[in-house]
Amino acid sequence: MTVIKRAARLSENKCVVLICSSASELKKFSLSETDIAYFSSALAEERKSAALCTPQGGLYVIFKDKKQQRFKLAENLRKAGANVVSWFNDNSYSSAELCDAGDNAEHALHVAEGIVLGNYQFLKYKSNISPREKNALEELILVGTSVKEADVQKLRITSEAAFIARDLVNEPPVTLTAVTLA
Repeated sequence: MTVIKRAARLSENKCVVLICSSASELKKFSLSETDIAYFSSALAEERKSAALCTPQGGLYVIFKDKKQQRFKLAENLRKAGANVVSWFNDNSYSSAELCDAGDNAEHALHVAEGIVLGNYQFLKYKSNISPREKNALEELILVGTSVKEADVQKLRITSEAAFIARDLVNEPPVTLTAVTLA
């Protein structure tokens, strides 16, 4: 299971996932002009996300559409979070920081939920698991002053409950009998 933590600010040498709605929001972070130009062009092309790998770590930007209805935006952010998991695996990132450029805790929590639930794997009965088969992400750090510890705790509890339900569904009927379930 992915460990979920909270931090007040970004560190220097990590994989970072940023959520923003405009290229001007990226100027809050210590990005080069070339990086900002790259993400600006991705936003102009109406892409939903863009990624950049550097020697210091990776940078993945999710572009949110503020014009969407609240429930639709929430679901799209969850889906974007789930899509990030394959990028973590492809680049072997075991730890990532997630930050909303507008310091919107709700949006950061939606993406975090997508990442955590998308990172689930049922490997109980699989033998000889290679490192490439196992999801790389082990730790997700939510960054920002608006993200409260209670929000992080709620995310931990709901994701753990979802994992228990998924584990029960994935158990073969031969092993999960009524007696075992009780």
